[in-house]
Formats: sequence, C-alpha cells, structure tokens
Amino acid sequence: MVSIKFKNNHLFYLDQTKLPLRELWRECKSLKDGYDAIKQLRIRGAPLIGVFAAYCIVIASKTFSSKKNKFLAQVTKAINYLKTSRPTAANLFWALDRLEIVIKKHKCSFFYILYLVLFCNNLFNFLISLSSICLILTKLTP
Repeated sequence: MVSIKFKNNHLFYLDQTKLPLRELWRECKSLKDGYDAIKQLRIRGAPLIGVFAAYCIVIASKTFSSKKNKFLAQVTKAINYLKTSRPTAANLFWALDRLEIVIKKHKCSFFYILYLVLFCNNLFNFLISLSSICLILTKLTP
C-alpha cells in the first residue's frame, strides 16, 4: 500500500491514525503540516518518516529565496525544525542529514532537491519491493 503521493508538486499522505477503519488522505501544504503529521504519528514507520520529511523540505523550499546563501540558510532552518518533530526517529535524522549534506555540498536549487528526493523515493520503493520478493521466496522455498 502506498502511504505518500507526490503529484503535480503536491504532497499527500495516508493518515495512519485512521487505519484500519478508514483510509484518509491529507495534503501536506507546508512545513508545519509536515511537522504536525510526523509529531502526531499520522506518518509511521522509520523509512517512511525519512522519505516524508525529505518531501516536506521540497514543499517548503518552493517558498524559499532564490538567492543561494539565503536559500541554503532556509533549508538548514527547515531541516532543524523537522528534526524536532520526533527527536528519537533515527531515520528522520538520517534522511534529513543526508539531504542537507548534498544540498550544501552542491549548493542546490529547489529543482535539484526535488529530483534528488524523487530519485531516493524510487530507490526506496525498489528496495521495499525487492525485500518483499525475497520474503515471499523464502516462504515458498522448502
């Protein structure tokens, strides 16, 4: 089951506090929305939290300055803010730290961040699929 969707520069997530009785999709329109979703456990699961947080940076960075130094400062501030949403979530810190390293090293723009996050999400989905296939094969193999 898909838990987050990024379509036409809009981020949607499945509110996991409503499962299994109801499937409710919410839109994350801002950094604060993302913070609240993580803090209030609407997003659960270590890898998903990291991927969702990276998408939150994409959403937030659409409103950031086009001047590189100011843009980088705003990204850092946004990353630090999201880290406070769930201070014990290791994958949250891992994903945000890696994203920050790449952004600062390459002095990225919004579009590069979007590309990077989409690439990582595709890789994440591939690894989850591969893991599922391996699990199924081990169950089928005597």
